[in-house]
Amino acid sequence: MVYICERRFTGRTQPKTSVRLYSNCERVILKLNGEEIPLEKRENHIFVSGTIALKAGVNHVEALAYQGDKQLEDKVVWYYLLEN
Repeated sequence: MVYICERRFTGRTQPKTSVRLYSNCERVILKLNGEEIPLEKRENHIFVSGTIALKAGVNHVEALAYQGDKQLEDKVVWYYLLEN
């Protein structure tokens, strides 16, 4: 299982944030707009990124989790809305 948190908070007003996800898999990779983001593994199957910078407009967040020979994924799209 892999799950990206705050998935319904799609309209972001701040350019900097962190990503938290849950997974019970052996290995988890987080990508923001195709670039791999380091994760810190915490207790209770929680993984957290450091501070990331969203680009203006569309941002693709993808979590890939691996358990044995199986790959699972979760994807969300966040929009960074520039303040006027």
